[in-house]
Amino acid sequence: QPAVAVSGSHSLFLKSDGTLRSVGRNNSGQLGDGTTTDRNSSALIDQNVTAIAAGSMHSLFLQSDGSLRAMGWNNLGQLGDGTNTDRNSSVLIDQDVTAIAAGLHHSLFLKSDGSLRAMGSNIYGQLGDGTNTDRNSSVLIDQNVTAIAAGHYSSLYLKSDGSLHATGRNHRGQLGDGTTTDRNTSVLIDQNVTAIAVANVHSLYLKSDGTLRAMGGNFNGQLGDGTTTDRSTPVLVILSNNATLTLNAGTGGSVAGAGNYVLGTDANLTATPSPGYVFTSWTGDLNSTDANASVTMNANKEINATFGPDTVDN
Repeated sequence: QPAVAVSGSHSLFLKSDGTLRSVGRNNSGQLGDGTTTDRNSSALIDQNVTAIAAGSMHSLFLQSDGSLRAMGWNNLGQLGDGTNTDRNSSVLIDQDVTAIAAGLHHSLFLKSDGSLRAMGSNIYGQLGDGTNTDRNSSVLIDQNVTAIAAGHYSSLYLKSDGSLHATGRNHRGQLGDGTTTDRNTSVLIDQNVTAIAVANVHSLYLKSDGTLRAMGGNFNGQLGDGTTTDRSTPVLVILSNNATLTLNAGTGGSVAGAGNYVLGTDANLTATPSPGYVFTSWTGDLNSTDANASVTMNANKEINATFGPDTVDN
């Protein structure tokens, strides 16, 4: 299966015949051609290759026999060969490997038995081994893993039960655990997840119901929720010209107005208290004490209605 992988300054590409070629910056040997000479034309690196991944200045690839090979910058142990020596030709790291992922300075790989292993920089806990210690040999992180993804300083993985787990840097909420606290052991984020992707400071995942969710930095609107607000808990990505309004009613009443709206239109909300209760307030994406309120649907919104006992003596 043809594939491409890119970093900020070098590129790898896998051809349909299984040949791996590389081009670009090569100061640490990340092209794997046996030199540290930059290339503006691609060089042939190896044969029988099935998957590739590019870090900042290191590269990983899998071969058809399940062998994992790595080359490039290794100052933080990201190649996983037990040294901190840069390699300008690929070195064998492990066998029976089925998937690979590379962050800026850390690497992940999945073995055929479902075990997840990691190596390299661990400054923010991105290896998920319970420490912040860099590793130049791979360490076991978890079992029953089916998919992996690496951000600059964070890691996400799926387990066979559909659960999504995350570890590493979290300063923009990119782990999606409701905090901005870095994690050096994985935290459970969601269930019924089928696919994942990670960038620098934001993350995306797909659920079994077909919905796409996102979390993390949103300064350029990269979460796709209709705002530029960072999110530390996953939000529903807007995939059409519609926005969804979710209403939650607390004890003592009912609400009306939930549904899908054309972006930019107003939604009218009504809170109706049950006998013996009064409406108190709307909270969440609307702050109001008016039982009949409206909100502009410029993004997906979730609003809560609060009711309290009617203490007026009739």
